[in-house]
Amino acid sequence: MKVAVQPWVKVPDVGTADGELYQALAEHLRARGVGVTPPLRHEVHVLNGKN
Repeated sequence: MKVAVQPWVKVPDVGTADGELYQALAEHLRARGVGVTPPLRHEVHVLNGKN
């Protein structure tokens, strides 16, 4: 699931507002037993490109 937050604030306050909103959302979900995990990132390393 992807959640986007676009607060209506003054430009200098955007970073702070985003962080506070995401933090509040994460705490709200965790309090109700919904796990919030960071996105998984998979990396593939090719050691020898020959078949």
